[in-house]
Amino acid sequence: MREVKIKFYILLLIAVTSSLLIYNLGRILDRTQEPKVSDIVICLGGGTKERTEKSIHLVAQGYSRSKQLLMVGESWYNHALLDQYASEMDILLEEASINTMEEVRYIKRFMALKGYDSAIIVTDPPHSARVRLLADYLSVTGEGKYSFTLVNSDVPWWDSLAYYKNSFSQNFVESELLAIAHHIVIYGILPYFK
Repeated sequence: MREVKIKFYILLLIAVTSSLLIYNLGRILDRTQEPKVSDIVICLGGGTKERTEKSIHLVAQGYSRSKQLLMVGESWYNHALLDQYASEMDILLEEASINTMEEVRYIKRFMALKGYDSAIIVTDPPHSARVRLLADYLSVTGEGKYSFTLVNSDVPWWDSLAYYKNSFSQNFVESELLAIAHHIVIYGILPYFK
């Protein structure tokens, strides 16, 4: 009888812990912060409409000391939007990076070349945990100590407290968990969530 009770309590503990973890995954993965003035604003990967608009807004609001916006990764479908603001800010394009690791590596090299210490990186909230992981642990020759502020792209589908109610958000979270696990195993990066 005692063994049955112990097994029951262990299973109950596992069920409660799993439920709490799943319920809080949105908050765990969303590492975005309020913007603060930095050397440059960077629109990360793909340059979706929301990411591009948020990045442009941040530069226009004075969050980029250099008045530069760096678009990293493929962003060809936003060229028309970027052209509207070309006279107001210095827009730089890097379209060779094909994944988040390459994007972060490029950003660090770019910052070292320019002598920048700080950057705002605009990305989708559930993607921010992986970006933070790579920004904190991916080393680049000649890099200094950088301060990265990860800013929410303001996508309409994200709610960190109820991500599981939206199928797109839920799929995004699942995809990010797999990508983080991949980075830990393949690149030997250990996660550190501040």
